[in-house]
Amino acid sequence: MNKAKKIAEWIIIGLFIAIVASVASIQIYRSVVNSDWYVEKQDRKSLEQKIESVNDVVNIKYIKVDDNIEERFIYDAPAELFDDITVISYEANMNSEKWREIFKNPMVTVFFVEGSPISFNISNDGKVYSGAFKLRCPSLVDWYEGIVSANG
Repeated sequence: MNKAKKIAEWIIIGLFIAIVASVASIQIYRSVVNSDWYVEKQDRKSLEQKIESVNDVVNIKYIKVDDNIEERFIYDAPAELFDDITVISYEANMNSEKWREIFKNPMVTVFFVEGSPISFNISNDGKVYSGAFKLRCPSLVDWYEGIVSANG
């Protein structure tokens, strides 16, 4: 009887440790997934995947250009439009004033064949933003300026 009691105690202790370890691992997982670091990393990964998609013109269905005056839909994008796109910075925490400043700028939205879009805001000084991410893409800026100047 004494031996059975010892085995039962060890089983209960083992179950208790397993339950505590499970609860702790769930809490750790939740805190990592909900952290700003994880969200920013996922946003970076998503942006990098979309940048790979824009480099393949076959995936582009059309491009919408909205310069706050007129909306234009372009169905024939040049092959080299996004050849020189690079990410400059990942500003995760922008204040609302900075967000308003970015979203007041003209927007170029690329719609892909599978239906997902990516938008780029272009400032007057040639800076390109995709959400909070600051990009460099001189070919897109030149193309945009050509579209706007050609259509007056």
